[in-house]
Amino acid sequence: MQPKTLLRLSSEFISMMSKMSDDDLIEGLVRASIEKSYYYAFLAIREAMTAIGIQITGTSVAHHEVIENLKEFCEPKMANIY
Repeated sequence: MQPKTLLRLSSEFISMMSKMSDDDLIEGLVRASIEKSYYYAFLAIREAMTAIGIQITGTSVAHHEVIENLKEFCEPKMANIY
């Protein structure tokens, strides 16, 4: 699934929530929207990292690698916030 499709799905879930009154269905749509949004962000960041030469494996540790590389990339900038 393409990243843009995930983003569109998340948006559709949010739109559907406004038309429902069943709390269980709304919660399910919120969870699905968050899941799709997370996966979209993961794919977008992974693609950006790959584009600048950071190698991310296609294995089960890819999420961990993206998170660790993101922390390493952002840490110097975050130090200025404190």
